[in-house]
Amino acid sequence: MRTSRTIQRIAYDRDVRGFWLVALAAACTPSGLTIEVVIDDPNIKKVELFAGDPCHPDCPRSTVAPGLPPMAVDDAFIVIDPKPFTVLDNAFEGGVAGFRIESSTDAKLAILVIVAYDAADQIRWSWSKHGVEIPDGDGERWRINLVPTTPIGPTFEPQPAGTERIKDWRDAKGHPSCLLLEHWSGSSS
Repeated sequence: MRTSRTIQRIAYDRDVRGFWLVALAAACTPSGLTIEVVIDDPNIKKVELFAGDPCHPDCPRSTVAPGLPPMAVDDAFIVIDPKPFTVLDNAFEGGVAGFRIESSTDAKLAILVIVAYDAADQIRWSWSKHGVEIPDGDGERWRINLVPTTPIGPTFEPQPAGTERIKDWRDAKGHPSCLLLEHWSGSSS
């Protein structure tokens, strides 16, 4: 059994499309997608959500992240809103960071990524899903458990299946400009 990796690049577009994301305050399930991120580690200080569209046919097939060598990219996405949707630890309610995504029509997001930061502003937990349906008129509620996530290192080192690694970098104003996600899976080849 070998492990293989999938690398995804998520970059920011400067154009907001027809989705609305609202910090969750109510306990009901309104239309759209309600996401409850379980905060089961007291070291989590901030949670951010990123929704992305595919960037085909203009997707880069490689990337160079600061401090890393050039890397091939398996999938690339454009973040729908350039400002991350953020919940800070003082707004965690009942051990949950809540988000709600609404759309005026049934819609589908190419990718949804959630990252959580420690007190040093380092990503240490994450979750991602492709092909996320956003219902209009119906309500859906997801409860998300984050997985431990480590930084992508400057040298290639195979990782055990199930390993999640990430690299983020900021633009000149200090806002996130790209995320590079690395997912390791088992392979029988």
